[in-house]
Amino acid sequence: MADEALPLEIEFLDPVDDVEVGHSYRFQVVQRNHRGEKQQMTLDHLDFEFKPIVWGKVVHSSDPGVGTIQVVEIVDPEDVFLAPHYSVSATLRPHAVRVLAPKKKIRMSAVAMEIELGFATGLEGKWKAFEPLKLPRPVDLGTAKLSSAHSKILVRDGKVFLRIDGLDNLPSDIALTFPNGETAALRIEGNLRGMPVEPDARTRTPIGQHTEAPEDPETAACRAELAELRTYVGSFGGRKRPDDATVEGIRRRIAARVQKTKERLVLYTGPKQEELLQLFKAATDQIPSYLREGAPLEAAPPAES
Repeated sequence: MADEALPLEIEFLDPVDDVEVGHSYRFQVVQRNHRGEKQQMTLDHLDFEFKPIVWGKVVHSSDPGVGTIQVVEIVDPEDVFLAPHYSVSATLRPHAVRVLAPKKKIRMSAVAMEIELGFATGLEGKWKAFEPLKLPRPVDLGTAKLSSAHSKILVRDGKVFLRIDGLDNLPSDIALTFPNGETAALRIEGNLRGMPVEPDARTRTPIGQHTEAPEDPETAACRAELAELRTYVGSFGGRKRPDDATVEGIRRRIAARVQKTKERLVLYTGPKQEELLQLFKAATDQIPSYLREGAPLEAAPPAES
């Protein structure tokens, strides 16, 4: 059962000697709590009613709990011996409270990437992996040269990582000099982005799953051959120049691989022509300059006849 509202009391602060038009009387409205203590009410929160006629008007003052009742009209009884009674009552204005509690959402975003770097030694497709920090002469990571201020080398659990801050900072290159004087370089490139998804949409678009339609076999085969060409050409980067006989042999092998890929791209009629040509250019751009001498290699295939 709800508690009953505590009664209000009107207290006049000036003596009321008579009710005549033009007279005014200061007053306040108080409410007693359960211990009998008075609490002054704010007049703006109250409604006033005058009886038997609207004989008074409430005028507010600078004190929100004190006002003045001005007499504006009186009763003129026919019986001159009758003394009319005047009353004023106060009631609290109804009020409503609504508490708003907006719910904040949490969003995740991809702000950086870390790529574990692998190391191997060998020649022309015969490579043996090694751990650079467990060698008798460990690799000095201080020799690393980074192409971007947004990149740095990290070591965790004996493994070497390249951290790239910001997904827009690709491509990113790293070059590292090894104890035997060799220098190897690597370029990280691609288009990576983080896509916010609704929690209930994860079953339809699993995080990390490629949702585009699979490529047609011809495009996929060309893309795979270009990836092989890039890996093959990249395996010669960072080496010291070998003797002339070896250079000529490597040059012929590279020229044969490049020509083979050119011919395939000339015959390609799929929808990814421009993209594949860009991949071809990126692959041939990696050919060291000394392997281009005497046998220039074009960076793009000839136009279709």
